[in-house]
Amino acid sequence: MVKRVNKILAGLLMCLVLVSIINLEDSYSESVSSEYLKLNEYTNLYKNYFHGYEIQVYGNMEKDESMMDIRTRFENENTIIDIYYNDFRGKSNNFSTYTNYGNLPIRKSPLFRVTESKKLSISGKSANILKYERNKFNEVKADKNYYATAEIPRTNNEVITVFMKSENPINDFDAILSTFKFTEPQEVSLSLPKFNPSSRNMSEVSKAFMNEYFSDESTLKFGIFEPEAPSRTYNLDKIEVRLDYKFPVVVRYQHMDENLPLYDLQKAKEMGRVVELTLQTTIQKDGKVVDLTKNILDGEYRTYFENYAKALKELNHPVLFRLNNEMNGDWCMYSAYHYGKDADVYIALYRHLYEVFESQGANNIIYVWNPNDKSFPDFSWNSYMAYYPGDKYVDIVGLTGYNTGNYYKGEYWHSFEKIYDDFYYEYSNRFNHPFMITEFGSSSHGGDKGLWIEDMFKTLPKYDRLKVAVWWSGIDWDSQGKPARIYRIDENEEVLEAMKSGFKSIKPAN
Repeated sequence: MVKRVNKILAGLLMCLVLVSIINLEDSYSESVSSEYLKLNEYTNLYKNYFHGYEIQVYGNMEKDESMMDIRTRFENENTIIDIYYNDFRGKSNNFSTYTNYGNLPIRKSPLFRVTESKKLSISGKSANILKYERNKFNEVKADKNYYATAEIPRTNNEVITVFMKSENPINDFDAILSTFKFTEPQEVSLSLPKFNPSSRNMSEVSKAFMNEYFSDESTLKFGIFEPEAPSRTYNLDKIEVRLDYKFPVVVRYQHMDENLPLYDLQKAKEMGRVVELTLQTTIQKDGKVVDLTKNILDGEYRTYFENYAKALKELNHPVLFRLNNEMNGDWCMYSAYHYGKDADVYIALYRHLYEVFESQGANNIIYVWNPNDKSFPDFSWNSYMAYYPGDKYVDIVGLTGYNTGNYYKGEYWHSFEKIYDDFYYEYSNRFNHPFMITEFGSSSHGGDKGLWIEDMFKTLPKYDRLKVAVWWSGIDWDSQGKPARIYRIDENEEVLEAMKSGFKSIKPAN
């Protein structure tokens, strides 16, 4: 009798186990977007169900899927492998433009040496293989300066890129590629983590500023770029009187042809304003823009930035520090487009300056990280997310999007909502940081600028995480010196009146 009971219990237990396995399998098929399996001591197999591929990588590599919609990263002590996915369906790009335009700067840049260029059959597709290298950067620990990329088309409009970089020459790239194969993509849910600002040792004056302007309870304030401010405020003063509004934030752009603009920062402090200090690590040389990323990462400007940080600390006033904004635009010389498709070079520069500033105790700096609203080129390795330097290094996430008007061919008149809706909500799903519009505006070419501003003020309340919006009150000129995009806030009475009415609808800054 006891044996019979035991058999019955064993049978029931087995049934429960089978039911559990079936339930797990059902749950697994609905929610698992990938697998990472250990094949042996030296090799792991990665299966990506979301994008539909598999590949074998080194057995000691850690997997990072925090940006899985654009890439999966594998990393060990001296090597990184990134797998990027591009979907060009419904877009102007395709496999040909992706490979030709994306690789063009590598082939032309004196920074890189191409060591191999060939075609290879991978998973039944003709893929482009490119190997290249550069000199190591002195200031980057474990700098990975040897590169290999494979661009593998599933179709003419869907491309997987295997991007590998290492401290040492890459000898087994072809062997890794031989394990790649396309699989059928599956409809699985993709849950991405949110990034969070970390607690920093911030000065009391900067803490107070953050609490007043960027807390959850803070109401929207406006800032301004006025070309002569903050060193000369004659025009800004007239604008503020006309609008009956004082702008608490002003923008100052700086290139490395000059030292820290301390006079302007002090003037702003005296007027009770905070400067959004936008440093772009470029100089003008022989009539051309030259980027200094390589020079900085080689240590040539360490003393420059140590003195820069000391002066910022002595200012004892908050500074919204925006380094190399719009980095995901190919018009920026510090973009990954010009640095071997390697956005980590931008991150290395960002972190390097952060560490130099921290070493000098410049804890009044508030770090604003600011991509462009659209990536140019619109390739995954140039996605804004590829440039994110990490939670430790970002206090505020900046948004930038303009209504450029239609002066130039291919540009269109866009409402404020049309510009900001998609990427505001995308950023909201990515970040728990406070947001600010670091610069924006509307051209007057192609539509009614006054009505655009009225619509903007009606739309702004739904973007509750936006705490500061900085109007760029300037002009973009065309190659003949004619005004192409007039963004000025004082362009005419209609624009001024629309802004004044809008300011009355929000809580005053002063």
